[in-house]
Amino acid sequence: MKEFILMAGAISDKGDIREVNQDNILIKIGEDENNDFGMFIVCDGLGGLSSGEVASKMAIISFKQWWEGELIYLLKQNLEEDLQYILTDLIMVINKNIIKYGLSIGNKVGTTLSVLFIYKDKYYIAHVGDSRIYSITNEITQLTEDHSYVAYKVKNNMMTLKEAKESNERNVLMQCVGVKNELDVFSVRDKLKENEIFIICSDGFYNKLESKDILANINYHEDLDNEILQTAAEELVRIVRNRGETDNVSVILVGVKNKI
Repeated sequence: MKEFILMAGAISDKGDIREVNQDNILIKIGEDENNDFGMFIVCDGLGGLSSGEVASKMAIISFKQWWEGELIYLLKQNLEEDLQYILTDLIMVINKNIIKYGLSIGNKVGTTLSVLFIYKDKYYIAHVGDSRIYSITNEITQLTEDHSYVAYKVKNNMMTLKEAKESNERNVLMQCVGVKNELDVFSVRDKLKENEIFIICSDGFYNKLESKDILANINYHEDLDNEILQTAAEELVRIVRNRGETDNVSVILVGVKNKI
């Protein structure tokens, strides 16, 4: 792939109903000799558990410290081929720390965690829960698997996608970070495509959106920049709110643009 730069737009909205925004997001972009590299995270604290906003913030802080501390050493050692496993191991450490915090306050605490890491010509994903990561080229592709009860039913032909979207059980998670010691982290690595755009979002963002809504507001332009992505993020959240979404809504739009 040609040399590229990264750009992003993001919004995390508490909404009109919830008293606390239990979502937390993180955007980090650095630069090496040829290309930008970046890390983009959405965490959705569990509303049904105590201190969900604390759990999501703990996860974000841990990744921020990792970025500012260990990452540069890893890249200098040319360990990018191990990034997929390093991200998974970090989530396992975060899981233990959140469990420990929950025990200290006498309540279960949890969060979803979806990480997109871009370096050189590849992207790396580590994910737990029902937040999502999508890729947009000529179409929208969901890159993560939902760790939800309805997703399990759909996968095993016990429910249709339409039924899953309308089910009262759609918010029931099979796993999240901070509740159980056993954790199966979804992990994938793949090559970047030219002019690719990524969406990292909480379930409050995608619940009331269709693919056509997203494609109508996120079109790749030759002059794509942070402002265009920010405007698109804000417009999509406005659409979600107008359709009656009551959950916290968080989204990060990431553009991969070839250098001229």
